[in-house]
Amino acid sequence: MLYVGSLTERRGILVMLEALRLLRKSFDVRLMIAGGFYDDNLEQKCHTFDREHDLQVEWLGWVDHRELAGVVSQASLGLSLLQPTERYLKGLPTKIFEYLIMGLPVLSARGPLLDRLIALSAAGLSIESTSPATVAAGMRELLSRDDLATMASKGQHIARKLFTWDARQGKLPELYARLLQSS
Repeated sequence: MLYVGSLTERRGILVMLEALRLLRKSFDVRLMIAGGFYDDNLEQKCHTFDREHDLQVEWLGWVDHRELAGVVSQASLGLSLLQPTERYLKGLPTKIFEYLIMGLPVLSARGPLLDRLIALSAAGLSIESTSPATVAAGMRELLSRDDLATMASKGQHIARKLFTWDARQGKLPELYARLLQSS
């Protein structure tokens, strides 16, 4: 599994590690984390938790975007476990699109837009991200699927078809025209 991005409580790092602890009791899985902390205390807490529970997290630090595809190719599932704050509930994290475009199925936090995106892509699962047990169950469910590669392919196809610059640029003149009419 892979998480890419900033490591904060609001972005789900503590829930992610506890879910991994629960999952590793019955499932052989590893987690790579490409990103960094902004809080030294949280970083120490997470590394201590990793060591105490022998999670064997692969802490990669920040990875250059040119090297990210190589990291993604080693993973079978991308994680985005934002905690339900107003800001996160109203948005779509870039990492979801990045995971999909690189052919990685997604385990995502729930939210109105996230639920729709995950359903549209047919490339993952959206779950209640505050519960480590629920997150661990979602991880297990996806990693156990025989059609995970097919899910990844579907997600990549949808992302390329709908969410790339080439796919969206034709919509800009229409958007500009509507904005100019309303002003």
